Amino acid sequence: MKTKSLLTGLAGLVMIIWVGTVIFTTPFDAGMLFLTVGFCLVIFGIFFYAQRQTSGQ
Repeated sequence: MKTKSLLTGLAGLVMIIWVGTVIFTTPFDAGMLFLTVGFCLVIFGIFFYAQRQTSGQ
């Protein structure tokens, strides 16, 4: 349980850093926005899949 919350926090932190880096270092074009949103969706998808797998156990 503690490990899961740690991983959740870590994933959130990585995502915040990624989004912040993208926003502050690149001129914001549609491609970069799409890439960022896609990245976030992948992270959340993996997280929810892992949640479902562990709760099903």
